[in-house]
Amino acid sequence: MRIGVIGINHKLAELKVRELFAWAAHSRFRPGHSLHPGLAMVLLTTCNRTEIYFSSEDPSESHIYLLDILRREIKDDFEQRLYSFFGKDCLLHLARVTSGLDSAIVAETEIQGQVKAAYEQTMGSATLPLDMHYLFQKALQTGKKVRSQIPLSRGLPNLEDAIWHMGNHPHPKVLVIGASTINQRVIEGLKRKNCALTLTNRSGPILEEWGQKYNLKNLPWQDLQGQWPSFDWVISGIKSPHYILRDQPLQTPVTLFDLSVPRTIDPALGQRTSLINIDHLNQHLQTRSEKLQLLLNQAETLVTEMTHRHTSLFSKRRSSPQEPIYERAYL
Repeated sequence: MRIGVIGINHKLAELKVRELFAWAAHSRFRPGHSLHPGLAMVLLTTCNRTEIYFSSEDPSESHIYLLDILRREIKDDFEQRLYSFFGKDCLLHLARVTSGLDSAIVAETEIQGQVKAAYEQTMGSATLPLDMHYLFQKALQTGKKVRSQIPLSRGLPNLEDAIWHMGNHPHPKVLVIGASTINQRVIEGLKRKNCALTLTNRSGPILEEWGQKYNLKNLPWQDLQGQWPSFDWVISGIKSPHYILRDQPLQTPVTLFDLSVPRTIDPALGQRTSLINIDHLNQHLQTRSEKLQLLLNQAETLVTEMTHRHTSLFSKRRSSPQEPIYERAYL
């Protein structure tokens, strides 16, 4: 398979470096942004990782080309924090990512939808080669099979639990910024704990839709700057090229949760009140049981076996052009 990936994640790089990489990747490698003919890319970005999947006639040359672009965009030292995989190893990596095995919160389910969304968004703006279709469809198929056969998520601590425990407030008045996938999880989790939730979002129709769906109070976007200091907790899970909340004097303490990468809450606010970012939450979630480790080993074995089968199948079908190389089996 003529495929490769360059990436950075929570395991190898601190939040600041991940932000710089994410900004550079969005600037140069976003969907529909063509670099040169013959090079296809899919950009995957989440709160814990940014990865550039690519395909060309010569992936090693494309790897050098992409790194050179990143060097021009990022001034800080970052290369030692990157990882790269090619061919079968690239498929194995994406299969582990899609299965939740490479996540900060092991076995989390949102990554499956995030991978699928990145793939389909790129298909809407560019023509992808067969190798790239095969990579994403088989990785998604693997993630789906792992979740259906191995009950990894049962009893696992999750992001909502970490927020609840680190917030340390029995009855918080909570403001959630952004109608994102990660915020949807947080809202559903905090609703089960009977928190008083208010949502704000740039889009008025979505704000109204979510308000009705989850029985939330709504805060108009234009009122955010004046109103957020009146809440006990403020949770930001929104994408933005600049800080949504900036440093300012506070009359009373507010616990701030920044789930975004790049960050959307000015780190200077951490000098005035409690500011918890995604890395702090990840550290809170590191404890795992022996039973979970056994299930993780089973999942790793299944992912490795499926990757080997998919790679062998791809090689056979390459030699038989009449056979279809990929199908939309993950849907």
